[in-house]
Amino acid sequence: MKYGVAEILSMAENESDIKKRVAILQANDSTVLRDVVKLAFDKVIKWAIPEGTPPYKENAVPGCQPNLYSGWRRMYLFFPGGGGEMPQLKREAFFIQFLESLDPADAKLICAVKDKSMPYKIPKAQFEKAFPGIFDFSARDR
Repeated sequence: MKYGVAEILSMAENESDIKKRVAILQANDSTVLRDVVKLAFDKVIKWAIPEGTPPYKENAVPGCQPNLYSGWRRMYLFFPGGGGEMPQLKREAFFIQFLESLDPADAKLICAVKDKSMPYKIPKAQFEKAFPGIFDFSARDR
């Protein structure tokens, strides 16, 4: 079974042993997990969505954890230049629809990450230990 990203981070947060915490992150490694972590900590990446939690309805359908993985390919729409000349209201409406398709915990995670916050108490150094080089932005900054 594939866990949702928020589930993975919650499991890691609840593990007090650092080695086990790192092992949980590594065992559930994915592009989406890594991207979410990067988006939370990289202050250079800007969103084309206003700060704060938009007015969305939580998804009440159980078993929505895979939706973040399948919807990840549309994330480019929520960054400057993504979607071309898309009107801002349309971009924000797409973002709300995206959040409404997600598991409630994943939707809250995406809202927090958008505002440059990691809602799970996992130190940045432990993400680096789990995924060496994840925060090496030097190639981008050249």
